[in-house]
Amino acid sequence: MKAGAEVAKPSVTKEWPEEELVRLYLDTDARDINLHKVLDYLMDRPGQAVTGKELATYLGVTGEQFRGVMGGPASRLQYEYKLWPPFRIKYDPEAQYTLPPREAETLRSIRLVLRVLKEVRLSLNVG
Repeated sequence: MKAGAEVAKPSVTKEWPEEELVRLYLDTDARDINLHKVLDYLMDRPGQAVTGKELATYLGVTGEQFRGVMGGPASRLQYEYKLWPPFRIKYDPEAQYTLPPREAETLRSIRLVLRVLKEVRLSLNVG
């Protein structure tokens, strides 16, 4: 891919609707656990470009494995949500991933609520 080129996004909207971000974060299952980890990593760095190499290192996989890890969830998101993943991908010359601040803030709020609910469940000794 040409340096500085941004991947075309076949999304219906430019920004992810909040309810779809909630659904994405809650629906992430075992097959997409690495997508969840990537979202966690990017939401803590809103608006910052993070290289695919850095994400691969964070996940403990090679660059080649990282492309495979991200390919499945990206296809599922396009099929189920009619959206690309909520982060932007730019090649300059290597892949750089950026989660826009609005999406990062929404995802951080969801993550916080889930953590609080988990702590409450643990304190009540519920499942």
